[in-house]
Amino acid sequence: MIELLTVIAIIAVLAGLLLPSLGQARASARRVNCLSNMRQLGFAIHLYAGDFHGTLPCPSEAFGDMACWFYAVDPFLSGQHTSGTPVPAQKLALIKQDPIWSRFGATTKAKWRTIKMNRKLVGNSSTGHPDYSVANPLVQPKWRKISQVRKPDTTPLLVDGTVETTGSDVIKCQYEAWEVHAELRHNRAANILFVDGHIQVWQQGKQQSNGVGWESGSTTLDWWVE
Repeated sequence: MIELLTVIAIIAVLAGLLLPSLGQARASARRVNCLSNMRQLGFAIHLYAGDFHGTLPCPSEAFGDMACWFYAVDPFLSGQHTSGTPVPAQKLALIKQDPIWSRFGATTKAKWRTIKMNRKLVGNSSTGHPDYSVANPLVQPKWRKISQVRKPDTTPLLVDGTVETTGSDVIKCQYEAWEVHAELRHNRAANILFVDGHIQVWQQGKQQSNGVGWESGSTTLDWWVE
């Protein structure tokens, strides 16, 4: 009996030592999977731009679903398996989401977006000031060409978008995001794909007190297009 209890105690100790490592390994695997998804989505966006004279898709659905990046990349993601049997309008390919998306319920899967496009990749307003509202009729141009992004290596294209730490369904369902709505879900960091195609696990800058995104102006990222 004593020997059995000793073995059980040793197993319990080993399990206690291994569980944190297993948790970190699982988190690391999710981060890598998310990075892979982002990289492929970025490649699809660049293929889209190649077919439209270097013009990026719309960050949101303001001009219709098919103009929105989330749907516009579909023809360039051929062969990707969809999740279950979504209706055609949803086209929720697994590659469009962070792995955490698989843990959501059926209702939330149909609406929440975990990987989002920088909403500030639009034109400037008629007064010359940046305007991130793509629905604003004053925004000129309404579409952004890659060649117009002067700092593609520091301008985000896709980012881990806020889902888990916000109570707003509006924000959860958005296709677009910006610095204050970036989700620091990967060990207090966010995956960011830049316009030039490179990707980083971003941990720089001052985080907001609620753990979501960064305070405005606290990073060296160029969310606005000059």
